[in-house]
Amino acid sequence: MDILPYCLFAITAFLASLSTFFSGFGLGTILLPVFSLFFSPEIALATTALVHLINGLFKVALTFKNINWPVFMKFGSFAFFGSMIGAYLIYALGDMGLVYSVKLDESIHHVNYTEFSLGLVMLIFALLEFTSFLENRKIGKSWIPFGGFISGFFGGFSGHQGAVRSAFLSNTPLSKFEFVATSALLGVIIDLTRISSYSQQLDSEIPIELVATGAAFAILGSILGNQLLKKTEMRFIKWVIGCFLFTVGTLMLLGLL
Repeated sequence: MDILPYCLFAITAFLASLSTFFSGFGLGTILLPVFSLFFSPEIALATTALVHLINGLFKVALTFKNINWPVFMKFGSFAFFGSMIGAYLIYALGDMGLVYSVKLDESIHHVNYTEFSLGLVMLIFALLEFTSFLENRKIGKSWIPFGGFISGFFGGFSGHQGAVRSAFLSNTPLSKFEFVATSALLGVIIDLTRISSYSQQLDSEIPIELVATGAAFAILGSILGNQLLKKTEMRFIKWVIGCFLFTVGTLMLLGLL
C-alpha cells in the first residue's frame, strides 16, 4: 500500500483544520488541490466535501451551545436554496468557457467565470477587513439573507462556501464563539445539500480509507483550534479571515486554484 497519499492527506487536513478553525473557511479550498493530485476532479470534489462535512459535524458538536439560532435560521434558509441553485448551475454553465488565461513560468493557467467572480469578491472583502472599513459598520439583519444566499450559491457551485459566509458573519453582532459555532452548522447544511447533488454525478467509488484519514486528522486540528479559540481575540480572527480572503482570492484570479 502506498502510504504517501495517507501521510499527505493527514498532514494537510490537520494543519488546514487548525488554521481555518478561526476563519470559518479554507479547509475545502486547501484539501481540494491535494486530492486532485490523485483523483479525477469529480472524485476530488466529492472526497473533499465528505471530509469537510465530517469535520463540520465535529465542530458543531464542540461548539453547539454557542450557536446563534436566529442568525442560523435566517442565514441558513437562504443558504440552502442558494446551494441547490449553485449545484444545478455548475453543470448548466460548465461549457460557458473562460474569462482569461494567465501565463506564469511557461505554464498557462485558465480562469473560468466562477473562479473570477469568487476571487474578485474575496479580494473586495479582504480589502474591507484590512482597512477596517467595516469595523464600526456592523452588517444589519437585513443583509443576512443576501449573505446566506450567495454563500450557499458558491458552496453548491464550486464548494467555496465559507469565504463569503465568514465575510458577512464576522461583521454581524456575533461573539467569536457564536461566529465559529453558527458558521460550522451553516457549513454542514450546505455540505449535505451539495454532496447529495454530487453523488448523482459520480461514476466511480469514493476512496473511503482516505476520507477517513483526512477526517480524523481534521478533527484533531479542530480539537486544538477549539482550545486556542478561548485565548484568541475577535480582531485576530478577523485578520486571519482577511489574510485567507486575500490569498485565496489572488490565487483564484491567477488560475492557481
